[in-house]
Amino acid sequence: MIKKVLRGTLKGFQYVHDPRNKQEIVNLITKEFSLEPDVAETNYKFILSILSTDGMISRRAIENGIELTRQRIKTREPNSELVKKMYDFSLLEDVLRGK
Repeated sequence: MIKKVLRGTLKGFQYVHDPRNKQEIVNLITKEFSLEPDVAETNYKFILSILSTDGMISRRAIENGIELTRQRIKTREPNSELVKKMYDFSLLEDVLRGK
């Protein structure tokens, strides 16, 4: 079930990234958030900048997450151990491999 949700989410990410769908997405943002079209387009560009096509989180985002966690819990654990505790991409990796 989770893999089906991941597959659907990935299709949504890819749909948003497809330039053929840009105007539809901008129109949706305009309507749903009561924004002017130019503001909606700016938001669309921002969404593209943070939304991956493969569902993976950027290394920078992971490092930021680790740093925030480190500050909150005052741990001396190595980053590699924190990554293991905070992120598990195994199901997503299976979906990306077609499993």
